[in-house]
Amino acid sequence: MKRREFIALAIGALGASAFKLKGKNLKGSIIFTSSNPREALRRLSREMGGLELVPADEETRRLLGISGTWGQGTRALVFLRELSREVETSITYTGEKGIEDPRKKYAGVYSFLRREGKGRYLVTLVFEKPSSGKPRAVVEIGGRRAMEIDLAKDGLYRVKGRQGGMTLEVSRGKIRAVESSCEKKICVNTGFISSPQERIICVPNGVVVSIEGSGLDAVSF
Repeated sequence: MKRREFIALAIGALGASAFKLKGKNLKGSIIFTSSNPREALRRLSREMGGLELVPADEETRRLLGISGTWGQGTRALVFLRELSREVETSITYTGEKGIEDPRKKYAGVYSFLRREGKGRYLVTLVFEKPSSGKPRAVVEIGGRRAMEIDLAKDGLYRVKGRQGGMTLEVSRGKIRAVESSCEKKICVNTGFISSPQERIICVPNGVVVSIEGSGLDAVSF
């Protein structure tokens, strides 16, 4: 994927004014993997009635080549990551009840990703303001807060999910999933996260790992 092409298409797709916002009061996050994130974002924006995307960190700004925001509509903090290898495409929505089935709510994007089959890019959209306080990793299982992990202390942490176990590693202020009982291993291939509101999700185990605390490296959200 060429960066210029991605930018041009994404800005064109997300720049339309929104009048009816299905996700106006949306909370939580949408995470998907894709080989063509520009098209997936275009379809998602159309389904939601518009999106305003705020780059979350330096890596996202670098990949997108922008320093401001895109589009109008529901505001979302966006992380874009290139994975170490292709994984099966998928889309996940996390809300107040934990991990939810996105197939009805975002049917167009879901169908598009299913047709792609595999993807190299991970896109995370977060519809909440970052929290304040000391940076930490929060582990939720089945929508319930199960553990808080101090990112200043390196180590391995074992988590028991719905279908099996996961091993999380903290190193130099970052956290990743190094092992999981799930089949697709999307959580493992996400790699390290460290930016506030960034997430690691394991759907089969019902586990969401998110970063909370100060230190947002982005334009104001």
